[in-house]
Amino acid sequence: MKNKIYCLLIVFLILFQVTALAEDSDQKIQQQSANAMVRLGLLKGYGNGDLGLERKITRAEFATVIIRMMGYEKNPIKVSSKISFKDLTKKHWSYSAVRMAASLGYIKGYSNKTFKPSNNITYAEAITIMVRVLGYGDKLSGKWPDNFINKAKALGILKNLDVSVNTPITRGNISILVTNSLNVQMK
Repeated sequence: MKNKIYCLLIVFLILFQVTALAEDSDQKIQQQSANAMVRLGLLKGYGNGDLGLERKITRAEFATVIIRMMGYEKNPIKVSSKISFKDLTKKHWSYSAVRMAASLGYIKGYSNKTFKPSNNITYAEAITIMVRVLGYGDKLSGKWPDNFINKAKALGILKNLDVSVNTPITRGNISILVTNSLNVQMK
């Protein structure tokens, strides 16, 4: 009986260490990805300099990252006057980025003509947007979000990510998604 308890204790300790190592590795990958995004001017920290990698990222924040990634923050494009969302006023800090991303077809609002800029973006939504940005969003077979997730896997942009489709994605994992995408040939 004592041997069984010792064996169980050893197994538990090994599992605990493996889990801790995996978490450290995930955090290291997030930090490296975020640092790369900061150097590229794609991700900015909060007032105190903290990148908040553990925080969820909003739909407005991600739209802004995408516009920066594509170079449109410094070189804006003309936006269609037809693009508007009931819940996004001109005074909102992300107004230009969201309208630009929508005009380019990267993002879409909801059927009630809202964008919900303050809502946290889910893995499924972020992956969908990234696949569109890379030019692979047309003519995907299957149902959403599986069709976009399968395409993202094929492109290799989900490397080092544990995707939970309807769960809000963190700034750290957005950093991984974006930096993985920088290595993909745009269509």
